Amino acid sequence: MMIEGDDILTNDTHAFNSSKGSISTTDTNVLTLKNRVVFADRFNLGKLKSLRLSIDNDHTKGAVISILKNATIAGTQNYQYINENNSIAIVDTAGTTVTGGELLDGFTVAAGGSISVNLSGITPDLFPEDTLTVVARAVSGTGATITAFITWRENK
Repeated sequence: MMIEGDDILTNDTHAFNSSKGSISTTDTNVLTLKNRVVFADRFNLGKLKSLRLSIDNDHTKGAVISILKNATIAGTQNYQYINENNSIAIVDTAGTTVTGGELLDGFTVAAGGSISVNLSGITPDLFPEDTLTVVARAVSGTGATITAFITWRENK
């Protein structure tokens, strides 16, 4: 099976934000974006393209942020629909520690600082069952609250 012609992305843009507190020096899931396998009672052939990620670090110490594809997340994941009828994405914020996966990018956020990163040239397309996880850890100490806001476009 193949698609002939140019890949055309519609302006089907979505966003989601999550805050997670009590982050320590252990890699912790702030949010995980996943492409659904089934959409509208059919096998999903669509893909997600990450556009932008904004991070806020409400802590007196710096934070290390990693963006991972298909990471292993501990704890009980609880994926929720962004919009069950209009989006092929689901998100999880309940997962806890993170291991493995493919490191796509990483950066630091200063104490009490924030940053916005253009993901369009960094992250690959997410196909059905693929995940993109925003991981945070404090440089030192505990109690950091990290807020992540991610924007993506869907081609379904």
